[in-house]
Amino acid sequence: MNPISEKISTIYCKHPGGVGYYSEVGWLKAEDQTILSLHTRVVTHNARVSVTHDNQRTWRLHIRQLKESDRGCYMCQINTNVMKKQIGCVDVHGSRKLECIQSLLIDFMRVQLFGNCNRSL
Repeated sequence: MNPISEKISTIYCKHPGGVGYYSEVGWLKAEDQTILSLHTRVVTHNARVSVTHDNQRTWRLHIRQLKESDRGCYMCQINTNVMKKQIGCVDVHGSRKLECIQSLLIDFMRVQLFGNCNRSL
């Protein structure tokens, strides 16, 4: 399947802890609970997926070269004493030409969507 865009979609997850607060963060595809990463290690065999973080407070899931199969919800799981999770959804549509970039804030997660911004989610 060919990519719809050569751009990168990024989902942001804010860690609730302060400076020096430590807990592991994981990313999953919510639909089938496929584990994409455990802390800083990407475990999926999809080379288009990567993870970055900023001082272990803001975590980012990056998906390069978006495809229709990337559509769906992604869960950031924060393993504190009481497990916390944040879910953001990505809708992939449009032609191979990037028509616009739309950024939404959903439950403390910033999600960048690529495709036709005239369509509703």
